[in-house]
Amino acid sequence: MKKLSVIAMMLIMLLVALSSCSDDDNPTNTGISIQGTWDVTEYKYISQADPTVTFDFLTEFGASFTMTVSENGAYTMSGTVQGVPFSFSGNFSEDSNGDISADDPNTTVTVTNNTITMVSTDESWDFNEDGTDEPANLRVVMTKR
Repeated sequence: MKKLSVIAMMLIMLLVALSSCSDDDNPTNTGISIQGTWDVTEYKYISQADPTVTFDFLTEFGASFTMTVSENGAYTMSGTVQGVPFSFSGNFSEDSNGDISADDPNTTVTVTNNTITMVSTDESWDFNEDGTDEPANLRVVMTKR
């Protein structure tokens, strides 16, 4: 039951990290450059106190995620965590320089060739399993199909 609560908490944190309310200062352009289907290849929590301490969510929970981005920047993230399906939606924005941003101001988005890397700096994870979350960065890497 504890694992199911952790999974539910992780899905909520993923939702908050990737799909907060959209920001009027970053309007979504049509024809966003990251349109398409993306497979999550890394979903890792990294301790802010000691970056050598990490938690690999994909491996530890048998998770898999796919993100589909439409032409207007709207996306749907779907997948499974220990066989339990989930899905949620959000938006990306692209400015006139081609820089991509997520709804969450604490998340940076870097696009290189067929890879998207998102890093959220406002996360936490209980790395030592003592019942207290420690400050963490969340790194999500996706490759285009």
